[in-house]
Amino acid sequence: MALPRAAEVDPLGALARLDGVPQAVAATRLALDRLGGHRVLRRRGDAVRTESALRGAAAAASIELGRLVEVDEVRVAAQDRSAAAPVVRGAARAYVELGALVGVWRQAPRQALARLHTLAARDVAGVDELGRPGPGEATDRLAQLAEVL
Repeated sequence: MALPRAAEVDPLGALARLDGVPQAVAATRLALDRLGGHRVLRRRGDAVRTESALRGAAAAASIELGRLVEVDEVRVAAQDRSAAAPVVRGAARAYVELGALVGVWRQAPRQALARLHTLAARDVAGVDELGRPGPGEATDRLAQLAEVL
């Protein structure tokens, strides 16, 4: 029996088979289907997308900074560059552009990751470092991430 090639092996397959995961995935899909038909979301989709991006940026900045970043801090960062920490500004920029990168991700995931890095790290990294993986394992890890996702 021949071993499957790496491209034929689902790297997340073992996670998908864990106890409770298939049920959670099915429940999540059902909930998303219900949300898609919600009248308020259909009428106010732009406002909902904006709020979702702000909340995502707040969560990402909170993880990076090791402190709670409130959504209002991200709102201020999106409006006034001088009023917020560089990490908060970067998270706001990256999350605002996420939707526009969906098509890029499908065709060139590494390019999408480079763009996100450029947006997020603009205030904290040198120009020559933006959008490029650092030395060492970073290049291989990004390639694996792009392949898995």
